[in-house]
Parts: sequence; C-alpha cells; structure tokens
Amino acid sequence: MLLKGLDIVVNVINKINNVLLIAALAFMFILMMVQVFARFVFYFTLIWADDVTVFLLISSVFLGAGTAASLNRHIKLDFFININDNFNDNTLSVF
Repeated sequence: MLLKGLDIVVNVINKINNVLLIAALAFMFILMMVQVFARFVFYFTLIWADDVTVFLLISSVFLGAGTAASLNRHIKLDFFININDNFNDNTLSVF
C-alpha cells in the first residue's frame, strides 16, 4: 500500500519534471529566435536574453538528468566489471 502511494508520488514528480523540461527548452528556443530577429531586423538586442538562456540551459541539464535517472537511462561505467569476470557485480552496482 505504501509503495503504491510512493509510486504515484514519483510518477507525478516525473510528469512535472518533464513538463518543466519541455517548457524550459521551448522558452529557450523562442527567446533565442526573438533575440536573433530583434538583432537583425530592428537592430537592438535584448540584454537579458543571453543570461536567461544560459540559466535555462543549466536548468534543462539538471531536469534532463532527473528524467534520465527516473528512466534508468544514465550512462553506466562498467569498465571495471567487464575486465574482471569473477568480480562481484553488486560491489559497483551502486555507482
């Protein structure tokens, strides 16, 4: 019962994470298109657009890492496990 409730909470958090990730990437794209359009058509720049884009890029990296971790799709470094056949797999499975 408790695990089912915890699964529901984790699924809701993952959905919120995915929505925030998509919104950050979409807003970053739109902001850069407006910046390019304003610079080359109207000959002025939005001073804050680059800073906001950098902030959104950094936040999308962290949100994407959370999504990858929830789907168990992170890069796994299994070099030490593969070079030694009789190595205990559970030793490095935490990493």
